[in-house]
Amino acid sequence: MNDRSEPAPSVRVALTRQSIVDAARQMVSEAGLSALSLRRLAADLGVTAPALYAHVRDKSDLLASLAETGFRELTERYHEIDTADPVERIRCQCMIYVDQALANPGLFEVMFMFRPDALDVPGIDNELPAASEAFREPSAAIEAAIEAGAIHAAHDPFVTALALWTAAHGLASVMLLGVPSAPSDQATLKDAVLGAMLRGLHQPPD
Repeated sequence: MNDRSEPAPSVRVALTRQSIVDAARQMVSEAGLSALSLRRLAADLGVTAPALYAHVRDKSDLLASLAETGFRELTERYHEIDTADPVERIRCQCMIYVDQALANPGLFEVMFMFRPDALDVPGIDNELPAASEAFREPSAAIEAAIEAGAIHAAHDPFVTALALWTAAHGLASVMLLGVPSAPSDQATLKDAVLGAMLRGLHQPPD
């Protein structure tokens, strides 16, 4: 009699593009982008690797769909902001951006393998419509703040959007390193960085 325990077989699921994207998201969320492979994904789904190609062209196609889920969620959260104050809207958008990065670093990494149409990024020529939409939301808030006089009219809207994105992205990157570690200190850092940026934009550029 063989007493050796055998590994439990993978559970087969109804294979669709969405189920593949969902499984890829779970894998990236739990183990990071480096863990993602079509072979491993197929094993987790209980199918052979060639079966995936009926639903996704290749890994790049899968990554684009995975990034799209992140950008769509980001945009949906932007739409949930309930304030008529354009500066407060910008602050909330930056906070949401940072919080989403901290909640799912693996997905955050996938998202920035793609670019919005407004940016010409060397080495990244795969514009993603969902990324473009997510970039337009803060840009619209910046234009509204300039029109309202909350951001000085001498600031270029596009450069301002890039500056705020740089601040939010840099803040997320530092916090993903675990600095600072205490939640109260994290909140203080977010308020300090974004507050300084927004107060500075009320003044004319040098």
